[in-house]
Amino acid sequence: MKKILLIFFVVFFSLSVRADFITAEQAFIHKKYQEAFNGFLLPAESGDFRAQYYLGYMYLNGLGTTKDEKKAIEFFTMAANQGHGEAILNLGLAYYNGDGVEKDNEKAIDLFKQVLKKEYPYAGRYLANAYMNSNDPDKIQKAEQAYEISARYHDYESFYRLGELYESEGDLGKAMRYYEYSATKGDCSLGYKLGMKYINGKGVEKNIIRGCAWLEIANLNGNCEQVKETVSMLKKSMSREQSQKIDEEFNRLNTRLRKIKSPFEAEVVRTRTQRKPIIYLYPEERINIQVGLGFPENVIHTYPKYNGLWQIQAEPNGNLTDLKTGRHYYALYWEGKNTVSTSIPQEGFIVAGKDTIVFLEEKLYQLGLTELEAEEFIIYWLPKLESVPYNLIRFQTVAEQNKNMPLNVTPVPQTLIRVMMEYKNLDKPIQIKEQILPEKPKRNGFTLVEWGGMEI
Repeated sequence: MKKILLIFFVVFFSLSVRADFITAEQAFIHKKYQEAFNGFLLPAESGDFRAQYYLGYMYLNGLGTTKDEKKAIEFFTMAANQGHGEAILNLGLAYYNGDGVEKDNEKAIDLFKQVLKKEYPYAGRYLANAYMNSNDPDKIQKAEQAYEISARYHDYESFYRLGELYESEGDLGKAMRYYEYSATKGDCSLGYKLGMKYINGKGVEKNIIRGCAWLEIANLNGNCEQVKETVSMLKKSMSREQSQKIDEEFNRLNTRLRKIKSPFEAEVVRTRTQRKPIIYLYPEERINIQVGLGFPENVIHTYPKYNGLWQIQAEPNGNLTDLKTGRHYYALYWEGKNTVSTSIPQEGFIVAGKDTIVFLEEKLYQLGLTELEAEEFIIYWLPKLESVPYNLIRFQTVAEQNKNMPLNVTPVPQTLIRVMMEYKNLDKPIQIKEQILPEKPKRNGFTLVEWGGMEI
């Protein structure tokens, strides 16, 4: 009986604490901060990390209580220790800025990384800022990768920061694509920054007309007083003809920017081509096989010539005969545009050029290639990988490959092995999370094998 009463008490207490939290949260939403603060105290003492986060936030901003940064850190730490993403993020910002704790950039980086793994939208920007303030020799590359993560979550400030990185590296053309996209899609502060670059001639040729036009674009994204005041002040010293030119430039920019695409989309079409995908077919007996490429509009080269379908007679040893021409082949070849993967992988392998052979022999075996298939892969890619100091290498998942270029095969293979390598030449190694490859596939029945690669 005592045990039953104890269980009842625990359940009742738990429900009561939960009710207190819900009531306090509603009070917070309705800006009844004193009531909310008092309501979060009991749930926080009982270990509710949500209530602990709220109390940290309220202490940090002086809502419903006296502002106390040290108290805020205490509650953020409690919530962060239980994995609360926003608490971890706020704790990282505290260490980054030195708010309530001694400033510690390395600690901030560690915390931002934790949240980044959970794909918190703005963590990449904060992590990149921390990298830029560090002594890490690879801080530029790491910051670029981190900014890209947030940019892909539509953090337009990160697009602008990427523009600054590319400008600092001397690639103004690429920088402007990022500046313009951020200024078009983001809030008015980003358009204001770009407009002032033209007005002051910082990094670009001075052009007050274009600068004012960008300020007008910025005003569309937020109706900012600062933008209005700047434009008004500049126009006072302008002639009617100059003001008219601003209107013309505004109309020209506004028309073009309605169709603006993310710089990432532009880079996919421009730079990412799948090289040398070749397809091997191994049926259990001699059979006729039809092979179709799911997105023929993205295909650049094929051999034998692809005209909507390859019709092949295949033998168990892999020998192929084109049923249209009678010619014999050992594989089918195609090249095409890649439209799926990100520009810079967040996981992979850093491989010294001199270690390329050993690395590929090991990984291609694990991915399911035979020695002969791996040999052909290595022979093709070795000159591109071995002649540089280091490479970042990642292997696409089969799901990514199927999404990018589905294969329509009749009869359907019982075993499908697709290996698509992404690589980027590096002057020096960088830190990256090591990719975990799937277990080696077993070849059962009719087997289709494909391999290829691309530079990123």
